[in-house]
Amino acid sequence: MVLARLLTPAQMGIFAVTMVFVSVLSSLRDFGASSYLIQEKELTDEKIRAAWMLQIGIGLTLGIIIAAIATPVGNFYNEAEITDILLLLSVNFIINPIGTITIAWWMREMQFGRIAITRFFGALTGAMVSITLAWQGWGPISLAWGSLATTLASIAVTTLLRPDNLPRTPGLKNIKAVATFGGKLSGATIVGSVANGAPETLIAKLQGVTDAGLLSRASGLAGIFDHLIMNAVRQVILPAFSHNLREKNPVDHLYLKGVELITGIGWTFFAALAITAFPVIRLLYGDQWDSSVEIAQILCLAAAIGLPAGLSHGILLAYGKVGTILALTIIASSLKLALSFIGAYYGLITLGWLLLLHSLVFSIVGMALIKKLINTPNQKLFSALGKSFFLSIATAAPVLAISINYGIDIGTTNWPAFFSAILIALIAFLLVSKIIRHEVYFELLKIHHVFRPVASK
Repeated sequence: MVLARLLTPAQMGIFAVTMVFVSVLSSLRDFGASSYLIQEKELTDEKIRAAWMLQIGIGLTLGIIIAAIATPVGNFYNEAEITDILLLLSVNFIINPIGTITIAWWMREMQFGRIAITRFFGALTGAMVSITLAWQGWGPISLAWGSLATTLASIAVTTLLRPDNLPRTPGLKNIKAVATFGGKLSGATIVGSVANGAPETLIAKLQGVTDAGLLSRASGLAGIFDHLIMNAVRQVILPAFSHNLREKNPVDHLYLKGVELITGIGWTFFAALAITAFPVIRLLYGDQWDSSVEIAQILCLAAAIGLPAGLSHGILLAYGKVGTILALTIIASSLKLALSFIGAYYGLITLGWLLLLHSLVFSIVGMALIKKLINTPNQKLFSALGKSFFLSIATAAPVLAISINYGIDIGTTNWPAFFSAILIALIAFLLVSKIIRHEVYFELLKIHHVFRPVASK
Protein backbone atom coordinates (compact mmCIF):
# COMPACT_ATOMS: atom_id res chain seq x y z
CA MET A 1 0.00 0.00 0.00
CA VAL A 2 2.79 2.41 0.86
CA LEU A 3 5.08 1.44 -2.02
CA ALA A 4 2.26 1.85 -4.54
CA ARG A 5 2.14 5.50 -3.53
CA LEU A 6 5.91 5.99 -3.55
CA LEU A 7 6.65 4.31 -6.91
CA THR A 8 5.10 5.05 -10.30
CA PRO A 9 3.52 2.39 -12.56
CA ALA A 10 6.62 2.56 -14.78
CA GLN A 11 8.94 1.96 -11.81
CA MET A 12 6.79 -0.94 -10.61
CA GLY A 13 6.84 -2.26 -14.17
CA ILE A 14 10.64 -2.26 -14.20
CA PHE A 15 10.79 -4.33 -11.03
CA ALA A 16 7.98 -6.62 -12.20
CA VAL A 17 9.80 -7.41 -15.45
CA THR A 18 13.03 -8.01 -13.52
CA MET A 19 11.33 -10.38 -11.12
CA VAL A 20 10.03 -12.47 -14.01
CA PHE A 21 13.59 -13.46 -14.88
CA VAL A 22 14.43 -14.01 -11.22
CA SER A 23 11.28 -16.08 -10.66
CA VAL A 24 12.11 -18.38 -13.57
CA LEU A 25 15.49 -19.16 -12.03
CA SER A 26 13.99 -19.23 -8.52
CA SER A 27 12.04 -22.28 -9.60
CA LEU A 28 15.37 -24.12 -9.74
CA ARG A 29 16.74 -22.71 -6.49
CA ASP A 30 15.40 -25.48 -4.26
CA PHE A 31 15.54 -28.17 -6.99
CA GLY A 32 12.77 -30.06 -5.23
CA ALA A 33 15.03 -30.82 -2.26
CA SER A 34 12.59 -29.50 0.34
CA SER A 35 9.68 -31.42 -1.17
CA TYR A 36 11.85 -34.53 -1.21
CA LEU A 37 12.53 -34.20 2.52
CA ILE A 38 8.86 -33.61 3.32
CA GLN A 39 7.44 -36.59 1.42
CA GLU A 40 10.35 -39.07 1.90
CA LYS A 41 9.10 -42.06 3.91
CA GLU A 42 12.50 -43.14 5.28
CA LEU A 43 14.47 -40.00 6.01
CA THR A 44 18.09 -40.27 7.22
CA ASP A 45 20.82 -37.77 8.13
CA GLU A 46 22.63 -38.61 4.88
CA LYS A 47 19.55 -37.71 2.84
CA ILE A 48 19.18 -34.42 4.72
CA ARG A 49 22.85 -33.56 4.10
CA ALA A 50 22.49 -34.47 0.43
CA ALA A 51 19.43 -32.26 0.03
CA TRP A 52 21.28 -29.38 1.67
CA MET A 53 24.33 -29.84 -0.53
CA LEU A 54 22.13 -29.78 -3.60
CA GLN A 55 20.49 -26.54 -2.46
CA ILE A 56 23.87 -24.89 -1.82
CA GLY A 57 25.26 -25.90 -5.20
CA ILE A 58 22.17 -24.81 -7.11
CA GLY A 59 21.99 -21.50 -5.23
CA LEU A 60 25.60 -20.63 -6.00
CA THR A 61 25.21 -21.57 -9.67
CA LEU A 62 22.03 -19.56 -10.14
CA GLY A 63 23.51 -16.54 -8.39
CA ILE A 64 26.35 -16.52 -10.90
CA ILE A 65 23.93 -16.94 -13.83
CA ILE A 66 21.77 -14.00 -12.71
CA ALA A 67 24.83 -11.79 -12.35
CA ALA A 68 25.92 -12.83 -15.86
CA ILE A 69 22.59 -12.03 -17.53
CA ALA A 70 22.06 -8.74 -15.69
CA THR A 71 23.60 -6.50 -18.34
CA PRO A 72 22.09 -8.26 -21.42
CA VAL A 73 18.59 -8.15 -19.91
CA GLY A 74 18.96 -4.49 -19.00
CA ASN A 75 20.12 -3.70 -22.52
CA PHE A 76 17.23 -5.65 -24.04
CA TYR A 77 14.68 -3.43 -22.27
CA ASN A 78 16.88 -0.31 -22.44
CA GLU A 79 16.62 0.03 -18.66
CA ALA A 80 19.88 0.29 -16.70
CA GLU A 81 17.98 -0.13 -13.42
CA ILE A 82 17.09 -3.69 -14.40
CA THR A 83 20.80 -4.54 -14.50
CA ASP A 84 21.40 -3.11 -11.01
CA ILE A 85 18.39 -4.95 -9.57
CA LEU A 86 19.48 -8.28 -11.04
CA LEU A 87 23.02 -7.90 -9.69
CA LEU A 88 21.68 -7.25 -6.20
CA LEU A 89 19.19 -10.11 -6.33
CA SER A 90 21.92 -12.55 -7.38
CA VAL A 91 23.23 -12.33 -3.82
CA ASN A 92 19.87 -13.65 -2.61
CA PHE A 93 20.40 -16.93 -4.43
CA ILE A 94 23.84 -17.47 -2.97
CA ILE A 95 22.88 -16.97 0.69
CA ASN A 96 19.33 -18.37 0.66
CA PRO A 97 20.28 -22.09 1.17
CA ILE A 98 21.64 -21.31 4.64
CA GLY A 99 18.15 -21.48 6.15
CA THR A 100 16.09 -23.53 3.70
CA ILE A 101 16.95 -26.95 5.14
CA THR A 102 15.63 -25.89 8.55
CA ILE A 103 12.33 -24.69 7.07
CA ALA A 104 11.94 -27.97 5.15
CA TRP A 105 12.45 -29.89 8.39
CA TRP A 106 9.84 -27.79 10.19
CA MET A 107 7.38 -28.41 7.37
CA ARG A 108 7.90 -32.17 7.55
CA GLU A 109 7.31 -32.07 11.30
CA MET A 110 4.39 -29.65 10.75
CA GLN A 111 5.91 -27.06 13.08
CA PHE A 112 4.12 -24.23 11.33
CA GLY A 113 4.44 -21.85 14.26
CA ARG A 114 8.20 -21.56 13.73
CA ILE A 115 7.72 -21.11 10.00
CA ALA A 116 5.21 -18.33 10.71
CA ILE A 117 7.66 -16.55 13.02
CA THR A 118 10.42 -16.77 10.41
CA ARG A 119 8.31 -15.46 7.56
CA PHE A 120 6.69 -12.71 9.60
CA PHE A 121 10.03 -11.38 10.82
CA GLY A 122 11.50 -11.62 7.32
CA ALA A 123 8.54 -9.91 5.66
CA LEU A 124 8.46 -7.14 8.27
CA THR A 125 12.17 -6.46 7.86
CA GLY A 126 11.97 -6.46 4.07
CA ALA A 127 8.96 -4.13 4.05
CA MET A 128 10.66 -1.65 6.35
CA VAL A 129 13.80 -1.57 4.19
CA SER A 130 11.86 -1.22 0.91
CA ILE A 131 9.63 1.57 2.22
CA THR A 132 12.51 3.49 3.78
CA LEU A 133 14.59 3.42 0.61
CA ALA A 134 11.64 4.19 -1.69
CA TRP A 135 10.75 7.12 0.56
CA GLN A 136 14.28 8.44 0.07
CA GLY A 137 13.92 8.23 -3.70
CA TRP A 138 15.88 5.08 -4.51
CA GLY A 139 13.23 3.94 -7.01
CA PRO A 140 12.60 0.29 -7.98
CA ILE A 141 15.89 -0.99 -6.57
CA SER A 142 14.48 -0.32 -3.10
CA LEU A 143 12.34 -3.43 -3.62
CA ALA A 144 15.46 -5.48 -4.38
CA TRP A 145 17.13 -4.29 -1.17
CA GLY A 146 13.95 -5.23 0.68
CA SER A 147 14.07 -8.71 -0.82
CA LEU A 148 17.67 -9.16 0.31
CA ALA A 149 16.78 -7.90 3.80
CA THR A 150 13.94 -10.43 3.96
CA THR A 151 16.34 -13.28 3.20
CA LEU A 152 18.91 -12.11 5.76
CA ALA A 153 16.29 -11.76 8.48
CA SER A 154 14.88 -15.21 7.73
CA ILE A 155 18.36 -16.73 7.89
CA ALA A 156 18.88 -15.11 11.29
CA VAL A 157 15.66 -16.65 12.69
CA THR A 158 16.26 -20.13 11.25
CA THR A 159 19.80 -20.12 12.63
CA LEU A 160 18.54 -19.12 16.07
CA LEU A 161 15.75 -21.73 16.15
CA ARG A 162 17.56 -24.50 14.26
CA PRO A 163 16.83 -27.95 15.80
CA ASP A 164 19.82 -29.54 17.58
CA ASN A 165 19.27 -32.90 15.86
CA LEU A 166 19.48 -31.43 12.36
CA PRO A 167 22.81 -32.14 10.61
CA ARG A 168 25.19 -29.18 10.65
CA THR A 169 27.12 -29.97 7.47
CA PRO A 170 26.07 -30.85 3.90
CA GLY A 171 27.12 -34.11 2.23
CA LEU A 172 27.18 -35.98 -1.07
CA LYS A 173 25.88 -39.43 -0.09
CA ASN A 174 22.39 -40.09 -1.54
CA ILE A 175 22.54 -36.88 -3.57
CA LYS A 176 21.61 -38.82 -6.72
CA ALA A 177 18.27 -39.87 -5.21
CA VAL A 178 17.47 -36.29 -4.24
CA ALA A 179 18.51 -34.96 -7.64
CA THR A 180 16.45 -37.57 -9.49
CA PHE A 181 13.32 -36.60 -7.56
CA GLY A 182 14.04 -32.89 -7.81
CA GLY A 183 14.92 -32.92 -11.50
CA LYS A 184 11.40 -33.65 -12.71
CA LEU A 185 9.82 -31.37 -10.13
CA SER A 186 12.18 -28.50 -10.97
CA GLY A 187 11.53 -29.04 -14.66
CA ALA A 188 7.83 -28.59 -14.02
CA THR A 189 8.44 -25.57 -11.81
CA ILE A 190 10.68 -23.73 -14.25
CA VAL A 191 8.30 -24.34 -17.14
CA GLY A 192 5.45 -23.03 -15.00
CA SER A 193 7.49 -19.99 -13.96
CA VAL A 194 8.26 -19.11 -17.57
CA ALA A 195 4.57 -19.31 -18.43
CA ASN A 196 3.51 -17.33 -15.35
CA GLY A 197 5.97 -14.58 -16.18
CA ALA A 198 5.06 -14.48 -19.87
CA PRO A 199 2.13 -12.03 -19.58
CA GLU A 200 4.21 -9.29 -17.94
CA THR A 201 7.33 -9.74 -20.08
CA LEU A 202 5.33 -9.83 -23.32
CA ILE A 203 3.11 -6.88 -22.42
CA ALA A 204 6.22 -4.89 -21.44
CA LYS A 205 7.82 -5.54 -24.82
CA LEU A 206 4.70 -5.16 -26.98
CA GLN A 207 2.82 -2.42 -25.07
CA GLY A 208 5.43 -0.83 -22.74
CA VAL A 209 6.56 -1.01 -19.10
CA THR A 210 3.65 1.15 -17.91
CA ASP A 211 1.16 -1.50 -19.06
CA ALA A 212 3.39 -4.09 -17.42
CA GLY A 213 3.14 -2.09 -14.20
CA LEU A 214 -0.67 -1.95 -14.46
CA LEU A 215 -0.82 -5.70 -15.08
CA SER A 216 1.53 -6.30 -12.16
CA ARG A 217 -0.64 -4.21 -9.83
CA ALA A 218 -3.85 -5.90 -11.03
CA SER A 219 -2.21 -9.30 -10.60
CA GLY A 220 -1.11 -8.24 -7.15
CA LEU A 221 -4.65 -7.35 -6.17
CA ALA A 222 -6.09 -10.58 -7.58
CA GLY A 223 -3.21 -12.42 -5.93
CA ILE A 224 -3.99 -11.20 -2.42
CA PHE A 225 -5.97 -14.35 -1.69
CA ASP A 226 -3.15 -16.50 -2.99
CA HIS A 227 -0.60 -14.70 -0.80
CA LEU A 228 -2.74 -14.59 2.34
CA ILE A 229 -4.57 -17.92 2.14
CA MET A 230 -3.28 -20.30 -0.53
CA ASN A 231 0.39 -19.83 0.36
CA ALA A 232 -0.47 -20.98 3.86
CA VAL A 233 -2.63 -23.83 2.56
CA ARG A 234 0.12 -25.07 0.25
CA GLN A 235 2.53 -25.23 3.18
CA VAL A 236 0.14 -27.60 4.96
CA ILE A 237 -1.20 -29.72 2.09
CA LEU A 238 2.01 -31.57 1.23
CA PRO A 239 3.04 -32.39 4.84
CA ALA A 240 -0.54 -33.31 5.83
CA PHE A 241 -1.21 -35.60 2.88
CA SER A 242 2.29 -37.11 3.07
CA HIS A 243 1.80 -37.84 6.77
CA ASN A 244 -1.56 -39.52 6.19
CA LEU A 245 -0.21 -41.58 3.30
CA ARG A 246 2.80 -42.70 5.39
CA GLU A 247 0.40 -43.75 8.14
CA LYS A 248 -1.91 -45.40 5.54
CA ASN A 249 -4.84 -43.20 6.58
CA PRO A 250 -7.64 -42.23 4.15
CA VAL A 251 -7.27 -38.81 2.56
CA ASP A 252 -10.55 -38.30 0.68
CA HIS A 253 -12.10 -36.40 3.59
CA LEU A 254 -9.08 -34.06 3.69
CA TYR A 255 -9.50 -33.27 0.01
CA LEU A 256 -13.24 -32.61 0.20
CA LYS A 257 -12.85 -30.46 3.28
CA GLY A 258 -9.99 -28.52 1.70
CA VAL A 259 -11.92 -27.87 -1.51
CA GLU A 260 -15.00 -26.70 0.38
CA LEU A 261 -12.98 -24.37 2.60
CA ILE A 262 -10.89 -22.69 -0.08
CA THR A 263 -13.79 -22.26 -2.52
CA GLY A 264 -16.16 -21.09 0.22
CA ILE A 265 -13.77 -18.39 1.36
CA GLY A 266 -12.15 -17.75 -2.03
CA TRP A 267 -15.23 -17.47 -4.22
CA THR A 268 -16.81 -15.11 -1.72
CA PHE A 269 -13.65 -13.02 -1.56
CA PHE A 270 -13.23 -12.74 -5.33
CA ALA A 271 -16.90 -12.00 -5.97
CA ALA A 272 -16.83 -9.09 -3.53
CA LEU A 273 -13.42 -7.90 -4.75
CA ALA A 274 -14.46 -7.90 -8.41
CA ILE A 275 -17.52 -5.78 -7.57
CA THR A 276 -15.58 -3.30 -5.42
CA ALA A 277 -12.29 -3.31 -7.38
CA PHE A 278 -12.32 0.46 -7.96
CA PRO A 279 -12.66 1.62 -4.33
CA VAL A 280 -10.30 -1.13 -3.16
CA ILE A 281 -7.59 -0.04 -5.60
CA ARG A 282 -8.15 3.60 -4.60
CA LEU A 283 -7.91 2.63 -0.93
CA LEU A 284 -4.86 0.38 -1.22
CA TYR A 285 -2.81 1.97 -3.97
CA GLY A 286 -4.10 5.44 -4.85
CA ASP A 287 -5.68 7.03 -7.92
CA GLN A 288 -2.60 6.58 -10.14
CA TRP A 289 -3.64 2.92 -10.52
CA ASP A 290 -7.25 3.54 -11.69
CA SER A 291 -6.41 2.16 -15.13
CA SER A 292 -5.77 -1.28 -13.61
CA VAL A 293 -9.38 -1.73 -12.38
CA GLU A 294 -10.85 -3.53 -15.39
CA ILE A 295 -7.99 -5.99 -15.83
CA ALA A 296 -8.04 -6.59 -12.05
CA GLN A 297 -11.72 -7.57 -12.22
CA ILE A 298 -11.03 -10.07 -15.00
CA LEU A 299 -8.08 -11.55 -13.12
CA CYS A 300 -10.25 -11.92 -10.01
CA LEU A 301 -12.66 -14.08 -12.01
CA ALA A 302 -9.76 -16.09 -13.43
CA ALA A 303 -8.35 -16.70 -9.95
CA ALA A 304 -11.77 -17.77 -8.63
CA ILE A 305 -12.17 -20.27 -11.46
CA GLY A 306 -8.79 -21.79 -10.68
CA LEU A 307 -9.45 -22.30 -6.96
CA PRO A 308 -11.06 -25.80 -7.11
CA ALA A 309 -7.78 -27.16 -8.48
CA GLY A 310 -5.68 -25.23 -5.96
CA LEU A 311 -4.80 -28.35 -3.97
CA SER A 312 -3.83 -30.48 -6.98
CA HIS A 313 -0.09 -29.82 -7.02
CA GLY A 314 0.46 -30.63 -3.35
CA ILE A 315 -1.65 -33.79 -3.49
CA LEU A 316 0.08 -35.10 -6.62
CA LEU A 317 3.42 -34.39 -4.97
CA ALA A 318 2.40 -36.25 -1.80
CA TYR A 319 1.60 -39.28 -3.98
CA GLY A 320 5.00 -38.95 -5.69
CA LYS A 321 3.43 -38.20 -9.08
CA VAL A 322 6.19 -35.87 -10.24
CA GLY A 323 5.96 -37.22 -13.79
CA THR A 324 2.29 -36.29 -13.95
CA ILE A 325 3.09 -32.83 -12.58
CA LEU A 326 5.75 -32.32 -15.25
CA ALA A 327 3.50 -33.44 -18.12
CA LEU A 328 0.56 -31.34 -16.93
CA THR A 329 2.76 -28.29 -16.40
CA ILE A 330 4.29 -28.51 -19.86
CA ILE A 331 0.87 -28.70 -21.52
CA ALA A 332 -0.61 -25.92 -19.37
CA SER A 333 2.41 -23.66 -19.80
CA SER A 334 2.53 -24.11 -23.57
CA LEU A 335 -1.09 -23.02 -23.82
CA LYS A 336 -0.51 -20.08 -21.47
CA LEU A 337 2.49 -18.89 -23.48
CA ALA A 338 0.49 -18.97 -26.71
CA LEU A 339 -2.49 -17.18 -25.16
CA SER A 340 -0.20 -14.60 -23.51
CA PHE A 341 1.46 -13.74 -26.80
CA ILE A 342 -1.89 -13.27 -28.53
CA GLY A 343 -3.31 -11.29 -25.64
CA ALA A 344 -0.26 -9.05 -25.23
CA TYR A 345 -0.39 -8.19 -28.92
CA TYR A 346 -3.98 -6.95 -28.65
CA GLY A 347 -3.69 -5.32 -25.20
CA LEU A 348 -4.36 -5.76 -21.49
CA ILE A 349 -8.05 -6.61 -21.58
CA THR A 350 -7.76 -9.26 -24.28
CA LEU A 351 -4.86 -10.75 -22.35
CA GLY A 352 -7.00 -10.91 -19.21
CA TRP A 353 -9.84 -12.80 -20.89
CA LEU A 354 -7.45 -15.30 -22.44
CA LEU A 355 -5.84 -15.92 -19.04
CA LEU A 356 -9.33 -16.58 -17.68
CA LEU A 357 -9.90 -19.19 -20.40
CA HIS A 358 -6.61 -20.86 -19.48
CA SER A 359 -7.63 -20.96 -15.81
CA LEU A 360 -10.96 -22.60 -16.65
CA VAL A 361 -9.43 -25.36 -18.78
CA PHE A 362 -6.82 -26.42 -16.26
CA SER A 363 -9.05 -26.11 -13.24
CA ILE A 364 -11.23 -28.80 -14.81
CA VAL A 365 -8.20 -30.93 -15.70
CA GLY A 366 -6.67 -30.59 -12.22
CA MET A 367 -9.87 -31.61 -10.45
CA ALA A 368 -10.30 -34.57 -12.78
CA LEU A 369 -6.80 -35.85 -12.00
CA ILE A 370 -7.23 -35.61 -8.23
CA LYS A 371 -10.72 -37.11 -8.34
CA LYS A 372 -9.34 -40.14 -10.16
CA LEU A 373 -6.34 -40.45 -7.83
CA ILE A 374 -8.34 -40.24 -4.60
CA ASN A 375 -11.51 -41.81 -6.05
CA THR A 376 -13.77 -39.10 -4.68
CA PRO A 377 -17.52 -39.59 -5.40
CA ASN A 378 -18.98 -36.99 -7.77
CA GLN A 379 -21.90 -36.37 -5.45
CA LYS A 380 -19.68 -35.34 -2.53
CA LEU A 381 -17.45 -33.14 -4.67
CA PHE A 382 -20.37 -31.36 -6.34
CA SER A 383 -22.03 -30.93 -2.95
CA ALA A 384 -18.93 -29.18 -1.58
CA LEU A 385 -18.66 -26.91 -4.63
CA GLY A 386 -22.40 -26.23 -4.64
CA LYS A 387 -22.42 -25.04 -1.04
CA SER A 388 -19.49 -22.75 -1.73
CA PHE A 389 -21.17 -21.31 -4.83
CA PHE A 390 -24.37 -20.59 -2.90
CA LEU A 391 -22.38 -19.02 -0.06
CA SER A 392 -20.49 -16.71 -2.43
CA ILE A 393 -23.63 -15.61 -4.31
CA ALA A 394 -25.57 -14.96 -1.10
CA THR A 395 -22.69 -12.93 0.31
CA ALA A 396 -21.90 -10.95 -2.85
CA ALA A 397 -25.55 -10.10 -3.60
CA PRO A 398 -25.85 -7.27 -1.03
CA VAL A 399 -22.47 -5.89 -2.15
CA LEU A 400 -23.69 -5.77 -5.74
CA ALA A 401 -27.00 -4.19 -4.70
CA ILE A 402 -25.26 -1.45 -2.72
CA SER A 403 -22.77 -0.90 -5.54
CA ILE A 404 -25.56 -0.35 -8.05
CA ASN A 405 -27.69 1.86 -5.82
CA TYR A 406 -24.97 3.98 -4.21
CA GLY A 407 -22.43 4.26 -7.00
CA ILE A 408 -19.50 2.15 -5.84
CA ASP A 409 -18.19 2.34 -9.39
CA ILE A 410 -15.34 3.69 -11.46
CA GLY A 411 -15.05 7.42 -10.86
CA THR A 412 -16.88 7.28 -7.52
CA THR A 413 -15.55 6.74 -4.00
CA ASN A 414 -18.60 6.50 -1.77
CA TRP A 415 -16.74 5.30 1.29
CA PRO A 416 -19.72 4.99 3.67
CA ALA A 417 -21.52 2.80 1.13
CA PHE A 418 -18.36 0.77 0.51
CA PHE A 419 -17.68 -0.01 4.17
CA SER A 420 -21.38 -0.69 4.79
CA ALA A 421 -21.34 -3.20 1.92
CA ILE A 422 -18.33 -4.98 3.42
CA LEU A 423 -19.96 -5.14 6.86
CA ILE A 424 -23.26 -6.47 5.48
CA ALA A 425 -21.37 -9.02 3.36
CA LEU A 426 -19.48 -10.25 6.42
CA ILE A 427 -22.72 -10.71 8.38
CA ALA A 428 -24.34 -12.50 5.42
CA PHE A 429 -21.28 -14.75 5.11
CA LEU A 430 -21.50 -15.82 8.75
CA LEU A 431 -25.26 -16.39 8.71
CA VAL A 432 -25.39 -18.28 5.41
CA SER A 433 -22.40 -20.50 6.28
CA LYS A 434 -24.24 -21.51 9.47
CA ILE A 435 -27.56 -22.11 7.71
CA ILE A 436 -26.10 -24.35 4.99
CA ARG A 437 -23.62 -25.95 7.43
CA HIS A 438 -20.59 -25.04 5.36
CA GLU A 439 -17.15 -26.23 6.50
CA VAL A 440 -16.20 -22.58 7.04
CA TYR A 441 -18.76 -22.35 9.83
CA PHE A 442 -17.27 -25.32 11.68
CA GLU A 443 -13.79 -23.85 11.38
CA LEU A 444 -15.08 -20.59 12.83
CA LEU A 445 -16.55 -22.55 15.75
CA LYS A 446 -13.12 -24.04 16.42
CA ILE A 447 -11.58 -20.57 16.49
CA HIS A 448 -14.32 -19.42 18.86
CA HIS A 449 -13.65 -22.32 21.24
CA VAL A 450 -9.92 -21.58 21.21
CA PHE A 451 -10.33 -17.91 22.12
CA ARG A 452 -13.31 -18.24 24.46
CA PRO A 453 -11.22 -19.30 27.49
CA VAL A 454 -8.86 -16.36 26.86
CA ALA A 455 -11.78 -13.93 26.67
CA SER A 456 -13.32 -15.30 29.87
CA LYS A 457 -10.08 -14.66 31.75
